Amino acid sequence: MKNFCQNLSAWLGGKKASDSLPALGSREIDVLKLVWQQGELSAQEMVLYFSEEQLSLSTMQSTLERLHRKKLLKRHKVGRAYVYTAAVSQSDIVSRLMDDIAQHLGNGNSEVMISGFMSYIENQGDDATHQSMKTRFKKDSGTQK
Repeated sequence: MKNFCQNLSAWLGGKKASDSLPALGSREIDVLKLVWQQGELSAQEMVLYFSEEQLSLSTMQSTLERLHRKKLLKRHKVGRAYVYTAAVSQSDIVSRLMDDIAQHLGNGNSEVMISGFMSYIENQGDDATHQSMKTRFKKDSGTQK
């Protein structure tokens, strides 16, 4: 999935919608995943999670600053350092990606997206995924109590 998000609209030949997901590099995606898993983290704490890559603190701070400017991370100061949390949920990112794909490949036709998603679930999903979808459908349609 490396660089999947980066330049998706350009690759598809379309223009970015205002609500489109900003281009993301692979490190930015990895940082978002870590924040979703761990919650609140400082740049120094994040460097420890990426110790195999031997990232410097300033490189991590630059990555976090980019994600903050893209409005994907929130931050507040604790002492002299910023602490970061997710500004958007993982499911929101996936939803926005799906919307980008539907708009560009499906010409905005939601049936194309639903059909593609259902094919994906049939091929990749497990019983827990199927049950989760049924529960979500019941909840959204108002039949679950």
